[in-house]
Amino acid sequence: MISSEILSKTDATRWERIMMVARYYMPYLRGKLLAMFIMPVVCEIILSMVVNSYGLEAYFPLGLIFSIFFIGCMVFSPMLFARSRGLETELMLPALPFERKVVIFSLCFVIVPVMVFVPSTLLGMFVLKVPHAALNTLFPDVIYNGVTILYSVLTLLVFTASCLWGVMAHTTHRVVWGIAYGFFAYILLGFIGLVGGVIWGFMLAFNGYGLEEGSVLPFYNFVMGGGCIVSAIGFIFAVWRTSRAISRMQI
Repeated sequence: MISSEILSKTDATRWERIMMVARYYMPYLRGKLLAMFIMPVVCEIILSMVVNSYGLEAYFPLGLIFSIFFIGCMVFSPMLFARSRGLETELMLPALPFERKVVIFSLCFVIVPVMVFVPSTLLGMFVLKVPHAALNTLFPDVIYNGVTILYSVLTLLVFTASCLWGVMAHTTHRVVWGIAYGFFAYILLGFIGLVGGVIWGFMLAFNGYGLEEGSVLPFYNFVMGGGCIVSAIGFIFAVWRTSRAISRMQI
């Protein structure tokens, strides 16, 4: 067992150990991270060409496929750590669990989302100038406001954290467990959202309110706000369980 007294040195030493963990993963991750950066940019260029050549009505099929691809890159990014070969070597690295968590959490919740979404989004908005109306062809009934954006971000984080929890909580069949945990989070959040929406709908009907013009937006914001709260709680819980799993894996 690695002594925590030997490892707990200065901040500089801690930073060096964090970089050591990052360097351990980089040879395996470099090509995959580069692909995650290039592919969304290529997809955005293709979408721009389709929209400019055939109009917004041609955006839907490719836009939906590419959106699912973007989301999958983020949600299943923990699979980058799911390889079983070399796990013993990885756990024998002279680094504290905290330092491994910094690298793993940074990759899944900061580096991959930025690489997948930011360059392609900026390219589409300011260079290729894909019209905002294209979004309405994908999700015509969605109200695009701050609550919707926050809910979308939190749900992606919850699915990613759940997948990472599955990967880190097991030493065998880690890909299968990661998919299973992520899928369970998807089902659970969907069920909670459905129950919450039904209950609130009955409450509105019981009090004599309909979904006439002027009452739809408050109802929508209430449902989305509740989803944000549930998703935030789920994300914190999944991160906590993942953190404990990484600590237990340390040799």
